[in-house]
Amino acid sequence: MPASDRTGFIALLEQLRQDDDAAVVAAAREITARMDASGLTWEALIVEADAEDDVDDGDTAFVPVSDASSDAELIDNLLARGDLSEDTREELEDYKQDIAEGEFTEADSQYLRALAKRLSD
Repeated sequence: MPASDRTGFIALLEQLRQDDDAAVVAAAREITARMDASGLTWEALIVEADAEDDVDDGDTAFVPVSDASSDAELIDNLLARGDLSEDTREELEDYKQDIAEGEFTEADSQYLRALAKRLSD
């Protein structure tokens, strides 16, 4: 989720704390609409409490080119699907560019594989 979308999404979640039921319902509907438009699920958005942050922000692990080729193939397979949102397609295209520029990280690869698994379920 791009940072600007994340900020807006968090603002909508904060609106769920209001006392005004109509405002809460409106925020909930907007959250649902954004999730539907982006193809996201609650499982993709909410990190488990015991999940560890595998990537140290100061020491980014880049995926070797030989490994990234299978990720590029996975991206192409996902892009061939007709049921992806425009945001998801854009994200996948960005990953393809990252692979081409050698900026595709292990975290990117893990996210990509998790996305593919969720979409196949």
